[in-house]
Amino acid sequence: MSTSSHYHRTLFEKSPNAIAYHRLLRNDTGAVCDSLLLHVNPALEVLFQRAASELVGRRFLEVYPHYSERTQRFISSLDEASRSQTEITLNFHAHFIGKWLRTALFALDADTVASISTDITQEVMQEMEFTGFLQSNLDMLAVGDKNGRFIRVNQEFENILGYSTDELEGKLVTDFIHPDDLEATLAALSTLKEEIPLNQFINRYRCKTGEYKYLEWRAHPIGKYIYASARDTSERRRLEKELQAVNAKLSEQTALLTTQNHRLQLQATTDELTGLYNRYFLDQVLDELLDRADRYNETISLVIFDLDRFKKVNDTWGHPVGDEVLKYTTKLAKKHLRRADILIRLGGEEFALLMPQTNLNGAIQVAEKLRKELESHPHDVAGCTTASFGVAERLRAESFKRWYKRADQAMYIAKESGRNRVMPSSVEDAHSLTNVDWHWQEAWNSGSQEIDKQHRKLLELATRLLNQRGSIETEKNLEELTEHIDFHFSSEGRLLTKLHYEGATEHAQLHQKLLAKFDQLIQTYRDGAICTSAFFSFIIDDLIMDHMLKEDVKFFSFLRQKLAESDSHSPS
Repeated sequence: MSTSSHYHRTLFEKSPNAIAYHRLLRNDTGAVCDSLLLHVNPALEVLFQRAASELVGRRFLEVYPHYSERTQRFISSLDEASRSQTEITLNFHAHFIGKWLRTALFALDADTVASISTDITQEVMQEMEFTGFLQSNLDMLAVGDKNGRFIRVNQEFENILGYSTDELEGKLVTDFIHPDDLEATLAALSTLKEEIPLNQFINRYRCKTGEYKYLEWRAHPIGKYIYASARDTSERRRLEKELQAVNAKLSEQTALLTTQNHRLQLQATTDELTGLYNRYFLDQVLDELLDRADRYNETISLVIFDLDRFKKVNDTWGHPVGDEVLKYTTKLAKKHLRRADILIRLGGEEFALLMPQTNLNGAIQVAEKLRKELESHPHDVAGCTTASFGVAERLRAESFKRWYKRADQAMYIAKESGRNRVMPSSVEDAHSLTNVDWHWQEAWNSGSQEIDKQHRKLLELATRLLNQRGSIETEKNLEELTEHIDFHFSSEGRLLTKLHYEGATEHAQLHQKLLAKFDQLIQTYRDGAICTSAFFSFIIDDLIMDHMLKEDVKFFSFLRQKLAESDSHSPS
């Protein structure tokens, strides 16, 4: 063996990247329809979780027989690399190993293509987290590290503080803090390092002009990053100081200043736009509410809800219409509240509802009424604006921070599960909603025995997943359901295309959206960000109620007619 050949062989064997050589297989038209795996290196065996003996000498579609757009895209890219004689790079989600890959393809000769694959799952998920966070509809948004250094900030920082994003990104938070607030800020950073979120923290930031502004922060540590949002509360602070000054003079000017004191108290404790109580009012009454609940062993529940895709309202119609939607939401919500309930605008499009003497089920019922009220009463200009709800009943002597976090996490799960839904705070509560048993209805018969068989199997697998317990069982059921959904969508799509159904393309697009959403849910579940109850809304609402029982039935009459015509033309 020559030195050059030895080096090439050593590089192939020891490369950290997954390398494979493909012999192209062509159909009658000369297009590539599959490939024969000639060689694979150890890194590919590790990445694809298959031994070389299971791969070499076998066709790609034999090793991974599950047909989908992902596999077809890979085969098409092999064809393109062979025809163009240029390197083709594609990023795709490799469903068969549950990872995102970046694969470079280049032709070695007319019938041989090499592939070099790298696992980019962490890079893709991190970018999705960053992008989704910075595009959410909060005022000032930032991503930082655990040392308190800005990594990403949005445009609102420049609007409020005057610094460009370049002047902030890479800088330490403490470089901009008022000296009197530095100790408290360092203590807050230590708290975040311990994976404890901060739901309300206030400090003073130096603007580019040299003045200081009060910022109120909410910060959540996730992994090695800190995700934070802030609001400028300088004006509210000014009003609070003014209120304190007025109160100091009340002893001498009681009669004269009563009206003014009331006005300032209202400004300090209520939201100017909606007229609801604000977070400052919540701070004033919270201790009394919790003490009473503990003293008399009373139940008390918290509902946190956030308007869905509210940024789109502002972007489409402008902030004046967005403000009107917030006021309209307040009006609709008040219709279902008791006198004892406390509705608070936390900021932006987020609200909190405190419900004394109310258990979890009662709070869920109220939240569901609010959800339906919003869904069924569209705004005159902005149209239908829905909300996602998180509900938590307080445990005896539970701190407000922990109680709030449970409700906030439940609301986050509601968002991740598809929005416009109510989610309780615990896995046990969520599972109590998911003990379902779907029975086949005569009206669901499509006319095709094969499609009906696949639909029945889909219901069976979905029911099994929703009613199961245990992580091992969950993984097994998820894998089986995923494979069947992909198989069913492909089969149904091919049948509709073969019969020239007019809406075949649009229906296939719906399939792709559902697959993407399901893939994202599975990945989020495996990352530990959500529990199995998050699959309830997707399976019941998206997959069965909205798609199978609303979209699929649209082609049933067409399918019956076409299959009947086919049978009538068949020889007897």
